[in-house]
Formats: sequence, structure tokens, C-alpha cells
Amino acid sequence: MEPLGVRLKNLRKSRGLSQNDLARGICTQSNISRIEKGQHTPTSHILDLFAKKLDIDLNYLYSGIEGYNLEEFKKKVYNCIEYADYTTLQQFVNDMTIEFKTEYEKKIKYWIKAVVFYRCDENIEDAKIYIKKADEIISEVSDPNLEIQILNTMSIILREDFSEKEVHQLYDRIFNMIEKNPLPKTIVIKVLLSMSNYYYHAKIYRLVHQNAKKAIDILKKANSMYLLEHHLYNYASSLYYLDEYTPEMHEYMKLAYQICKYKGNNELMEYIEEMMDNVRDTIEREA
Repeated sequence: MEPLGVRLKNLRKSRGLSQNDLARGICTQSNISRIEKGQHTPTSHILDLFAKKLDIDLNYLYSGIEGYNLEEFKKKVYNCIEYADYTTLQQFVNDMTIEFKTEYEKKIKYWIKAVVFYRCDENIEDAKIYIKKADEIISEVSDPNLEIQILNTMSIILREDFSEKEVHQLYDRIFNMIEKNPLPKTIVIKVLLSMSNYYYHAKIYRLVHQNAKKAIDILKKANSMYLLEHHLYNYASSLYYLDEYTPEMHEYMKLAYQICKYKGNNELMEYIEEMMDNVRDTIEREA
């Protein structure tokens, strides 16, 4: 398959456009030149603007394949992962018939395979192999959203293999990307939950508390319930393990339980019930 830069150059010339013509209102002529030579990686937003000016389907610019909708494919994948619908994701992956040829497409494919191996097959070793492959691929398209999704998945799958220092470095990479790119708040909330869960597993409860509080503050400002029950539970349970039985701890535990009941999250409800029993037992013993 021809590289993206070559495909862009051929499309531009076929429409009788100079580099200056294509660049006008989008970027500089020198950027076009560097992209066509494979010396610069354009963002997905810039590619979208090129596709509109060239009057072609964005997915063809990505892949060179007619009738192949990469953006629709990504949308379905993101929806499955956002709502933890891994069964549908697995079926979707099994039904894929398109050959993934570009480095960008391979990066997406390896990430999805890692998620399916981990969440559906409980095949941790293959999940590790594919998430590392996804991270190592240098894509011809700059997609911060995808990069953060991959790094966040990596932080979950490789949790047992990483030292605390390596985990901190990984989350530094993620938040550096978040600071530089305007991304949906849901991504930040997911990353903070992964961080809280890692520190919970490592029994570093003060950091569980800090990250849960950040997420709750963001969700309050956005008037959103996205993963709120998980962050409320982490916040309250971290206070329990820190021996800080505050009124806020009880309030957040009850609120998390109510949200779980509303959403039908029975698994987390069981954890909350167990935690509430433990709190009552502790208070009774100390009375």
C-alpha cells in the first residue's frame, strides 16, 4: 500500500491543485511538502480538512480503500469500550473482514485485540503482547485520543509487571497528552479511575483518595454521572483504609450505592454493601 503522503500527493495532483492551493486555510505549504515526503505526521483534524477540500471520503485518505469507513469503525469501538460492552466488541472484531494495512489501522487493531484478550478471553499474556505492539507502532496519523486509550489500556494490562516508578512515568505520558490536546472529559475520568484502581491495588490509599476527588470535582462541574459511582466508592473506601471515618465518607458510600442501583451495577453494589458492613462493625467495636 502506498504511504499516506504519496496518496495525498497523487490526489492533490489529480485535482490540479498546487501545494499552496491545498494548504490555503488549513496549514502552510511547507507542512504539505513535509507530509507528502513522509517527514511530518498530520492530525486526524487536518486530514479531515484535506479530505473535504479534495472532495473525497476521509476513510479513503486514511486507508486507500473505497467504501471502507474507518471513522465509523472507530466510533463503534469507542462506544463498546466506553460502556464496557466487551462481548459486542469481541463479536465485532470476529466479524471484521477488512485487511488492516496502514500503521494507523494496525495500531487500532492491536489495541482492540489486546482489550478483547484481556476482558473477554482472560488471556493476559496475549493481551500484553498486543498492547505493547500497539504502543510501539509509529503511526502516519497523529491521534491523541487513540494514543491515550492505548496507554490507559496498557496501564491496566501491565499493572502487575510495572514498578511504581514505571506507572508514574506512564501516567505522566498520558497527562502530558491531555494537557496539549482538547479531549473529552470522559477520557480524563477514565484515566483517573485507572490510576485510582492501580493505587488501590498497591494499597497507596492517599493517592486513591486524591485521584478520586479530582474525578468527582470534574464530574460535579460537568453535571455528569459518567463512572461517578466508581469514583465515589474509591473516595469513600480510601478514607476507610486511612481510618478517616468522616460524614463525607458515609454520604459518598450511600450515593455510590444509589447510583449502582439505578444503573444496575450489581457487582459494585456488593462491594459497597461489604464496605458499609465493615464500617458499621468498626464503629461498633470502637464505641
